[in-house]
Order: sequence, then C-alpha cells, then structure tokens
Amino acid sequence: MRRAVRNGTRSDPAFAVAGAPSILIDAISTLFLIPHQDTREIAAQFVAGRITHALKLFWQTARNETLQRLEIDTATIGTSLLEERARTLLAAERFDVHHRIDPTKDQPYPDRSLFATASDLSRSQPLLLPRDLDDTTVYDFVQAGLSSSAFPAAFRPRQQAEVQPGHGATDILYADGGMFDNLPFFPAIEVLSVMQRNWRQKAQKDPHAYLAERLDAPDLFLAASLESELKKEDDKAPLDTFLAIQQRAGRLSVNTKLNSFLGNADVVAQNAELFRQAVPQPAPRATAEFMDNIVNAAVLKITPADKNHLNGTFAFAKSVGFTPEKVALSIADGCFQTLRSVIKSDNKLASLAVGKLQAAGRIAHLSANPKHDPEIENGCPYFRHTENMQAFPCPFTQAANGGGGEENKTLKLIYHQCSHDHAHKTKH
Repeated sequence: MRRAVRNGTRSDPAFAVAGAPSILIDAISTLFLIPHQDTREIAAQFVAGRITHALKLFWQTARNETLQRLEIDTATIGTSLLEERARTLLAAERFDVHHRIDPTKDQPYPDRSLFATASDLSRSQPLLLPRDLDDTTVYDFVQAGLSSSAFPAAFRPRQQAEVQPGHGATDILYADGGMFDNLPFFPAIEVLSVMQRNWRQKAQKDPHAYLAERLDAPDLFLAASLESELKKEDDKAPLDTFLAIQQRAGRLSVNTKLNSFLGNADVVAQNAELFRQAVPQPAPRATAEFMDNIVNAAVLKITPADKNHLNGTFAFAKSVGFTPEKVALSIADGCFQTLRSVIKSDNKLASLAVGKLQAAGRIAHLSANPKHDPEIENGCPYFRHTENMQAFPCPFTQAANGGGGEENKTLKLIYHQCSHDHAHKTKH
C-alpha cells in the first residue's frame, strides 16, 4: 500500500475507472477480506485525501466483513482451554475440606466465597459477582471468573446464561471488571464489611472489643500498581505531542488512585481509634452496627521496577508484541516486588498488618539474602527465612519439577529472568 502511494496513483490505469490504483484496492481487499466493491470506495477516499472518512468506512466494513469472516467478532482468543484449566485448578480433590469451593453453596455471602468484579456490556455498568445477580441459586463460579477476566477484544465475553445456567439471558454479556474499575477497593471493602459483621454476630463478640481487635490487626490488601512509578527523568521527557501527554496523564492517574487509597487507609484507622475511645460501653445498637461496618484495611502497594517489567496491555500474541521473555520478566518482577514489600513497607499500617499475619502464621518471616545466589537449587536468590536464614523455596521452580514440557519450560524461564535481573540484584 505504501509503495502504491509513493509511486504515484494517477499513473495507474485503474485510477480513471475506480478512483484508486488497483494495487491498493487489491492490498486492502486481500489483507482484510473486504469485497472489492467496498474496498474501491475506501481506497478512493484515501487517495482523495479524505482520511477520516476513509477510516470510518474501513472500520464499518471491517466489523461487517473482516471480523465475522475470521470468526473473531467478539474475541481473538477462545477461552475453552482456560475453562478446562480453571476447573482443574479449582477441583475439590486438590484441596482439603476447608479450602474447597462448592459451586452449589448459597451465594453471595457464605463463610467462604469467590467474588469477582465484572462489566455488564449490555447495560454499561460495573458488577460484583455474585452479589449483583438477581438469582444466585444457580451460579457457576468458574464462568464468573472467566467473565471477570474477559479482557476486551482478546477473550470472549461470557453470557449471563453461562454464569447462571438455566436462569440467565443469552443477550446479556459480562466482561473484564477493569473496564469500569481497575482498582476495585470499594467492592472488597463492602465484602469485608458484611462478612466481619456476620462473623461477629455469629461469635457473639462485643462490637467494641471486636473493633479494637480489627484496629490492632488490620486486614491487608495487596494492590498491584498498573504502572511503574514516575522517575525524575520522566519529568524531563518532552510533552510535545498529544500522545505523550495522554500517556503521562494515564500513568499519573493510575498511581494517584492507588496512592489516595494508601492515604485514606491511614485516615480511617486513626479516626476509627478515636471513635472507639469515644463510644461508651455497652454501645447503643445503632452505634454497634456502625462499628461493625468499619473496615480497617492496610494497602501493600506492589510497584513494578520500571516500564520494561510490564507486559503490554494488548500484547497477547506475537503479532502485537508478545514475547515469552517479557511475560516471564513481568511475572518474576511481580513476585519479587511483592516479597520485597512484605519485608519492608514504607507504610506503617501495612507493616502492622504484615506483622500480625506473620505472628498468626499466615505470612512467612522473610529477610533479604545478603549474598545473591542465582544458582541455588529451587530456592529464591533474594530472600531467606528469618529464623535460620535457610533458602526460601521458589514456587516457580517447585512447580517445574514435575518433568518436561512447554509449561515447565515457561516456569523455569520465569526463575531465570528473575535471578538474572539487574534491577532485582541492585534492590533486594
């Protein structure tokens, strides 16, 4: 197409008849499976300099012809393999009786439940599954999870009828919850609020004493930043194009949202303590209900080393920039940054929450390994158990010990990328 334009269009004999060179018409038609009649109009508008109109015609035709003929009118990647893997991972025989997920159990607020944010594409609104379903007597939690991770254009949206077999509609589609809320703190706070209130009432605890317990041992949110932190050199980057301004604004908005929740968590904790001290005992009923709804949750912020440790949003195939090495680097950095934040958090409330979870045996006591050793057998090269400084097992190499195959090769690649990452060596 570029050659046709550079070589001149009016010299092509087809120009007088079609208004565009035949090579340009053939290129568009062949590449995008668009009929010649439609392609001729698109090419003619393009050659005439009406670029906006040409693009509009192209996208309208691509929706009607290209996507449907390639059977990717809703997604480029099917989810049948994901569904099979999800059901295998969540199968009851893989867990003890206390960690099984029972899809027949009443929803949405049993003692243990799987919650997922999703987007209702038909109504253009966010959802919390299964809370926002009209009928939860039938609920497929695997399909709910697949709908919550149905990234637009990449993975097929799930029908309501798939999430609620025999009850839902086929024309209501659920997709990735991040379309409306990429950091869903409020749904998580709501879930915690309801569950802690139900548990307190079931255990017949005093609401005043139970609030004191929650203030002493905050819940912990692991919040992964969707962008790396802006550095000093980023401030020097020229903002001379609309795209550069848009990209910088996007990075600032993501981190600002996360940082605001960090600050708000501290404010909630401080005011909740002042409120607890001011409330008489026993607390009036309305006051007790208010105390039950207070969620004291710290935020452990997980930030990637830099933008090179983030896989591109749409990089899900080689044609759009997907490389196994980049994906492995991103996964490895997520693990490294999480453990690093657990060991040393800049936030006092998060440090308190981590300490209480360690004391309860929910999080291991870890320390930085003073000697980086990338060749240690199945062990993390950067962190050790605090008590005896013994190696902390790497979950990726452990999972790869099952034998060969492409999956184990990928797991080993993650370990290799992590252990040889210069950013990790200098910061651990």
